[in-house]
Amino acid sequence: MNLHHAELAFRRQYQDLLLAGRITAVFRPGIRIPPKRDAYAVGDVVTARVMERCGCHRLGLPPVFNDVRIPVQITRLEVMTIDGLRDEDFEGSLPDVRDKETLREHLADLSDQPVACVGSAVTRIQFRYI
Repeated sequence: MNLHHAELAFRRQYQDLLLAGRITAVFRPGIRIPPKRDAYAVGDVVTARVMERCGCHRLGLPPVFNDVRIPVQITRLEVMTIDGLRDEDFEGSLPDVRDKETLREHLADLSDQPVACVGSAVTRIQFRYI
């Protein structure tokens, strides 16, 4: 199961923050820059979407989205290790992703497996609302 690379998926609990334009950065596991197949590029216009029900990578179950579709433009991409992140890298991120430890927990929850299985590389995707 793969989310289309022209979309950024968010859990339902973040919908109000998205609609208010308060989330401006997300972390995704692995390297998400070209030439990877699931890559984003600076300048890409993608759609932020809200999941009513999360999918499960392990079981191959796709997420179920509601009708919210918010166009955003990728303004910056950074690939780094979790241990290499600085406090300022968490600015604009989800309210429950505020440091390295909460990011590890978030990524493990997203991938439905321990972070050690996902790897230490993350891509920070910064965007603006258009």
